[in-house]
Amino acid sequence: GLSVPAIAAIAAACGSGSSGGSGSTARSGVTEVGTAVTTPAPTGELAQLKWGLFYEPSSLDWIYSYNYEENTVVTNVTECLMRLTPQFEIEPSLAESYKLADNLTHVYTIRQGVKFHDGSPMTTADVIYSLKRNQNPNSYWFFAFSNVKSIDQTGPWEVTVRTKKADVTFPGLMSTPAGGVGPQAYL
Repeated sequence: GLSVPAIAAIAAACGSGSSGGSGSTARSGVTEVGTAVTTPAPTGELAQLKWGLFYEPSSLDWIYSYNYEENTVVTNVTECLMRLTPQFEIEPSLAESYKLADNLTHVYTIRQGVKFHDGSPMTTADVIYSLKRNQNPNSYWFFAFSNVKSIDQTGPWEVTVRTKKADVTFPGLMSTPAGGVGPQAYL
């Protein structure tokens, strides 16, 4: 319960034409706040990087990681079939494209030319192996695959996931570690 005079005072303060500080005033009279880049541009290779975490991650294997510290590291260890953009849209990442062929059939065209950290090429076999790992009940991401009927290669660069019943959450979960892909030979 703010009174009408208090609301009017707040509105007047917010609409001030003052540009004090680093902001700029838009036509509406509202001050826009920006940021300034103060970190110098890189000049060469980084010799060492120290990363402060609150605690030691319990695992770097993304199917056994589900917490802030683990996910902070895991997102730099693996990529997923799909990605969540800053605008909260799901778009292809390791998948070049995605389509829902019918309510039960999710088809991913796998991006060609992707290499893992060791230089080995990513294959559809790596994608299938990585996704199937989550069908293990010990995977923290098992819930995302509990409705999955099959995961198969259906074309040279195509992976098809069939579900037992319609699952509108599955495509979005492929932008989480549930959709993470690693080299089968290493895993």
